[in-house]
Amino acid sequence: MKIYRLKLEIQPSDFHFTRSALDSKDRIAFIYGKKITSVNEANIKGENTREKKSDLIGTGDSVYFVSEKLKNILTSHISEEDVYFLPQVIYGDDYYLLNITGLKECMDLENSTYSTFENGMPDEITKLVLEEDKIEAYAIFRIKEKPLHIFVTEKLKKSLEEHNCTGILFMDSMDLTFG
Repeated sequence: MKIYRLKLEIQPSDFHFTRSALDSKDRIAFIYGKKITSVNEANIKGENTREKKSDLIGTGDSVYFVSEKLKNILTSHISEEDVYFLPQVIYGDDYYLLNITGLKECMDLENSTYSTFENGMPDEITKLVLEEDKIEAYAIFRIKEKPLHIFVTEKLKKSLEEHNCTGILFMDSMDLTFG
């Protein structure tokens, strides 16, 4: 099974992002897979706006907002328990906070290459190998061992590409020490 990391695509001509969408307490809960039920809209500030708006807008800190189009595609590939969409208005348009709930404990510790913290938990992961049997039911997910990253299956990637979703970069590198 081919897995990709989902990232915000940065194209200077149509780059969109927002700043500080979540307070620090909510951001930590969000990253660790907790359901966020409200966002302080005063914190959402669009930057580098252009006429053409991306389907994926990010904050630079692993918080992403998706357009109605992207939300509809995602919901056709996922179950409601996996992702929660919190409606927001950004740049005057309807977007949704992409809240991936729950973390998957699926890192193959034997076959991955990584350093560890003093408590034995993975730190710098230079080669991530996933236990496919633990993720085959998920089209989009975060992993418990490194929750900042979002992963998608090849099937979801192809669907997003077929629908010409913008603002998305798919990385096949499983070196989690950069970008």
